[in-house]
Amino acid sequence: MKLTDTAIILAGGLSRRMGEDKRYIKLHDQKTLLDHVISNVEPIFPRIIIADDGKLEYKNKPNIITVQDVVPQCGLLSGIHSGLCASEAEYAYVIACDMPYLNPEYIEYMSEQVLAKKPKACVTRFGVWIEPANAFYHKSLTSLMHKYLLAQRCSVYPLLQKVDTLFITEKKAREFSPDWQMFFNLNTKADVENYLNYAETNCDY
Repeated sequence: MKLTDTAIILAGGLSRRMGEDKRYIKLHDQKTLLDHVISNVEPIFPRIIIADDGKLEYKNKPNIITVQDVVPQCGLLSGIHSGLCASEAEYAYVIACDMPYLNPEYIEYMSEQVLAKKPKACVTRFGVWIEPANAFYHKSLTSLMHKYLLAQRCSVYPLLQKVDTLFITEKKAREFSPDWQMFFNLNTKADVENYLNYAETNCDY
């Protein structure tokens, strides 16, 4: 079993605020939002699991598989759980499909912390909140996640408080992303417009 060679992309949201399926919104590079995130992740993680409705197919990409939620209708936790169940790695990196700003340096930092300290999860704090996407999770969490899901306990934070979680401080994370863009997600048409305007003058994104 590899320690960490797998990324889980969460792509099962309902896109209510967007008004259309955000996975297929076209960005500046004419890729869909989901394909853009895949392109960002692929150079870092050779194996990719897309947690969605299970209907997407990537026949020309054997490194990508798609999975349905094992326990549906429990949001983010459902996606993380189903992705971990399908993963063959000890740790998997999790990112949402609506997060276009990837920070490879921060991912490398988190990976180093995970491999050195071996927590059950590595998640960033944001004030009194946490950032459950753009994080690492250990495969052994699947059993506890399953119990929470069956009990309709869908929040990630209470679960993380029960296990050995490495919480990275907001101060440390801002050393890599002072404006917090690496955690920004596209929820509305205005978010997409702002991203496209930013991308015109920042080719790294």
